[in-house]
Amino acid sequence: MNTQNLSKDVLEQLECPVCMEYMLPPITFCGNGHNICSNCKPKLQNCPTCREGFFQARNKALERLALKVECPCRNKQHGCTLTFPIALIREHHDVCKYNPFECPLRSFFHCKWTGTFKEVKHHVTQKHGNWVTDMTAMTEVLIRNFNKNKVYVRIILLNDDMFQQHFAVIDNAVYYVIMYIGLEQKASQFKYKFKLENNTGKVSVCNIVSSYAADVQRVYNTGKCVKLYYDTLERFLDENKNLKFSFEVSKA
Repeated sequence: MNTQNLSKDVLEQLECPVCMEYMLPPITFCGNGHNICSNCKPKLQNCPTCREGFFQARNKALERLALKVECPCRNKQHGCTLTFPIALIREHHDVCKYNPFECPLRSFFHCKWTGTFKEVKHHVTQKHGNWVTDMTAMTEVLIRNFNKNKVYVRIILLNDDMFQQHFAVIDNAVYYVIMYIGLEQKASQFKYKFKLENNTGKVSVCNIVSSYAADVQRVYNTGKCVKLYYDTLERFLDENKNLKFSFEVSKA
């Protein structure tokens, strides 16, 4: 058996039969020798392969092997060529740019597109171009015949970064948030400014960009967004119910 086949066989032995992730210590096994990862074992009473009970003992030999082997990314077939020690592979999987990614406008336009993260920008500009804003500075938006029962969503492009804008009215409160589409930890590197202005006055609010990975309703509930009373917003509607506002995204 050559080295390549040996590595493949070892990696197959290190795959948990339940979650299909590579197993890290502690690794336990059943009466017939089938291994299980530490995340899945507490959820099971019997081995998923043969229904035997689990031993309390650990598979020390496999644990030692797990700490030495290099693992390819699970997105290898999509183009990722990186390998990592097994202890670091899950961390890479969380941020791999080749992870499967759904259209960020999926729930609003019933778009069923999926691809890799690096393909998202091309997809939204080609298929949803009317809902994409290429921003360079403070950008003015006009919403005609503003409907308080509608959620307004837009994709924002700023150089190589991509954001999603949400604007909604819920229970007589107005919520506005901008969310970063990309690595979750990068979201806090950006801030945004939201501004309403007419001859009756001005409202200007700044906030830190949220991560697209977060649930938008939870962002609303935690207050990490712009929140106004609808009565305040109404002061900025013209006689035709049109709403004009400005926004800007910049480095925090």
